[in-house]
Amino acid sequence: MLVTILLETQLGIFPLENYPAYFVFLQNFNWVHHPNYGEAWSLAVEEWFYLVSAPVVVALCALRLPPKIAVLTTAITLLLATTLYRYSYYMHFQPTSLAEWQNHFYKIVLLRLDSLMYGMVAAWWAFYYPGTWVRWRLAKFIGGVVVVYSLTGPASVDELNLFFGVFHFGCYPLAVMFVLPLLSTWKRSRGLAGSAITHISLISYSMHLLHSSLIHNQLVIPLVQSLALPSYLKSLLGMGLLWVLTLVLATLLHTYVERFVMNLRKRLKA
Repeated sequence: MLVTILLETQLGIFPLENYPAYFVFLQNFNWVHHPNYGEAWSLAVEEWFYLVSAPVVVALCALRLPPKIAVLTTAITLLLATTLYRYSYYMHFQPTSLAEWQNHFYKIVLLRLDSLMYGMVAAWWAFYYPGTWVRWRLAKFIGGVVVVYSLTGPASVDELNLFFGVFHFGCYPLAVMFVLPLLSTWKRSRGLAGSAITHISLISYSMHLLHSSLIHNQLVIPLVQSLALPSYLKSLLGMGLLWVLTLVLATLLHTYVERFVMNLRKRLKA
């Protein structure tokens, strides 16, 4: 965040006064995300999932509900509440362009919390009912993959209907939930391919946080545009630099920031 602020403000891209909300994850709580540091919208959704769901589970347990019931109740309640709020939002504001649909429905925290609740339901299912979780896992996997690759976003303004305004956002995480039973049975594999998949999985969120605003916009584009090369060579060079820098910097971020913080969690637990 600090590096992005330094680059974006130094180059005069976005105003500095937009940034304070980012440090408390309020830049897109119930309003359109600022253009600053575009990837941060998903980070806010994820953090509010923790900030909302965990206290609710603890409160329900304090009321003598078993954890098994408290977790499922929290997940289903927040899933339904988010979907109903998205329906109400759509009834009061129907987008007239694809940009409005993305800004108002795709990136607002209170309209997207249900996406993570499907993961919470999946974790609950796998923990309490491991037998049924892995049963028919291949069929679940195939069905989930078919749904994921069949779903596409709206191609035009004419398709911005109730489905894309409300229910589209729940179909993806539901499909992914049914892919997980098979994937959860896969163990770490040896060899170059297995090591590469494992490594990219570990650094995937760091890749997401770095690839666009920082690497693509601030590093790759200015460098490539400054070179006197044919356009096709600029494209190839830009794509190569984007991949190499993203993989290298994401590895460093994961190693020296993410793992450092996760190790702190282990020390606090001890």
